[in-house]
Amino acid sequence: MIRPRRSRMELVLVLTLFASAASASGEEPGFRPLFNGKDLTGWKCRGTDLAGKTATDDGRFVVKDGILVISGSKDRPPKMEEIDTAHSFDSDFTLRLEFRASRGANSGLHLRDKVFAHQLQIRDYPRVGPYKSLRQYRDGDWNAVEVVVSGDRARCTCNDELLEAALPIPEKGPIALQSELNVVEYRNIRIRSEPGSIKVRCDIPYADTPDRLRTLDVYSPPGAKGLPVVFWIHGGGWQTGDKSDVQQKPRAFADRGFVFVSANYRLLPRVDMETIVRDVAKAFRWVHDHIEEYGGDPNRVLVMGHSAGAQLAALICTDDRYLKAEGLSLGIVKGCVPVDGDTFDIPAIIETAETRQRVHGLPMPRFGHREKFGNDPAKHRDFSAVTHVSGGKSIPPFLILHIAANPDTTVQARRLAEALKGAGIPAQIVTARELTHGQINAQLGFPDDPATKELFPFVDRAVGKP
Repeated sequence: MIRPRRSRMELVLVLTLFASAASASGEEPGFRPLFNGKDLTGWKCRGTDLAGKTATDDGRFVVKDGILVISGSKDRPPKMEEIDTAHSFDSDFTLRLEFRASRGANSGLHLRDKVFAHQLQIRDYPRVGPYKSLRQYRDGDWNAVEVVVSGDRARCTCNDELLEAALPIPEKGPIALQSELNVVEYRNIRIRSEPGSIKVRCDIPYADTPDRLRTLDVYSPPGAKGLPVVFWIHGGGWQTGDKSDVQQKPRAFADRGFVFVSANYRLLPRVDMETIVRDVAKAFRWVHDHIEEYGGDPNRVLVMGHSAGAQLAALICTDDRYLKAEGLSLGIVKGCVPVDGDTFDIPAIIETAETRQRVHGLPMPRFGHREKFGNDPAKHRDFSAVTHVSGGKSIPPFLILHIAANPDTTVQARRLAEALKGAGIPAQIVTARELTHGQINAQLGFPDDPATKELFPFVDRAVGKP
């Protein structure tokens, strides 16, 4: 029998329905389900295997219509109960799940241990702490949680919003779901084991005085030796943020044969902007002096940073005075990747922002860019990367990433690129469409991320990888 050929519209409809079905099923490349949606196979309660069962004996864990329904205790005080995975998860992994919490619900996700300190709380976040200030939480609806485990730390998000930057957890153990108060429902619980555990060394001091804001973290792939290095500078408006805000970047770069370093620095208003830049340069000096001990090559370092970190990255890669003060030269920096920064030309962004406020009759910010950078036009120029761009200084090639939705970061990216190209320095701009300021950072490192597809070839070329 000869079947009639499908029309173009029919083929598009079939492919769309197929993609929708795959998405609804929660299937993702590399992930395997921990909950099959039919019964409690793969779980146990108080040592009893729950394979084939649709409920625990006390009825607090019940499978219904593809959902794991966890009911709370009716006792006062409430009696805790847990179900554990039958297997231990002793290497790095990424765990994803969706949950829906009733009013006042209080549950928990135990990561390798049942000690409270190692528990990520899954609950009615707006009403039951500690994450009451979440802006992306969907009240009474399904919410997506992701837990990325590297060594003995877990980075946890809800709908891409940070819950825990680096939750300490044991190195071995199962995953457990806890029942405490009211009802929490779970679905699409799946996990992906990450090959080759990254060795993570946290809170390494790079200055003589003890201060966590002058420490850094080093992520090394297995058997690291003589590998190129990524030096990451976090964002946060120079007032907040932390070196643990790295999402999947350490894993992504480790898989490509890089050592990844993330540095803290002191923050406004405790210190001034020049002190911040000097902290970053001092952290870079530590990398040059010590990264060989962690498997890195001190002469093949790339500098990257997001938002405020983008300004700091661009500045230390163009104003060679900061590295010179540490006895170094720009020649050891092989590339610079500022991500969605708006302060490469600080006088321009001050004028833009203040004009916008003025023409709309809005008050000026109390601590805007003008104040942050010293409230002095000379300082504003001096902290601008474009001021220091010139040939003959060994300024490295630049890959400038920005989102399309923000006219300020778009124009600033173009301004920096034009200054670099005018001095004969290679500069490439990549525009991330349909992403927010936070998303361009959070998604950097995922293989299907468009900006990442441009990033990896750039860093490979910069450090001379084949």
